[in-house]
Amino acid sequence: APGHPIGSFYGPKFVRINDNGEEVYEAEDGTTTDENAATDQFIGNVVPDISYGFSLRFRYQGFDANAFFRGEQGRDLFNNTAAELTTKSLVGRLNVTKETLNDGTNANHSPAFSSRWVEDASFLRLDKLTVGYNLPNPSRFSLRRARVYVSAQNLFVLTPYSGYDPELNTNVSGEGLGFRTLSTPSRGIDYTSYPRQRTFTLGVEVGI
Repeated sequence: APGHPIGSFYGPKFVRINDNGEEVYEAEDGTTTDENAATDQFIGNVVPDISYGFSLRFRYQGFDANAFFRGEQGRDLFNNTAAELTTKSLVGRLNVTKETLNDGTNANHSPAFSSRWVEDASFLRLDKLTVGYNLPNPSRFSLRRARVYVSAQNLFVLTPYSGYDPELNTNVSGEGLGFRTLSTPSRGIDYTSYPRQRTFTLGVEVGI
């Protein structure tokens, strides 16, 4: 978008759904239901204003815990998955979102790229949590030290984003995505991508 950094979303600004079940967009002379006649403008940016992270550590007697949080503030994501699943012709044939059944659009509705599908994807994620216990008297086992621990990654995320994961990106070139051809790069586009896994690890550390 002119005057905005790389990673900006540039397109129609969604206003409302009218009484005929059509999406309405801003236009130079007011509003329009034709996305091609709408005024393209800056509607979001995939680059966050702030990226941050912090750790919390705790020790008590033989126990220890370490939590690492990570987050981003002021970033947007194009929820192409949600847009695609609001196509009314899919109802009764394929999976659609619950909102599709009562969002006010008509039976011929086919979604178009607009600010309606660009969401705030700011988040705070508990990236990793480790809890351990140092065994007492490890010399009984001819060891200098012994520690058992359990670790978990991606325990939870707090976000206003309505999709699975606010950090999703589409791992394709972007050609022919959904209802409108998109060009590379594909960062900031959520299109049927799998969310990151939650993993758990149980381990033992020893010192000889």
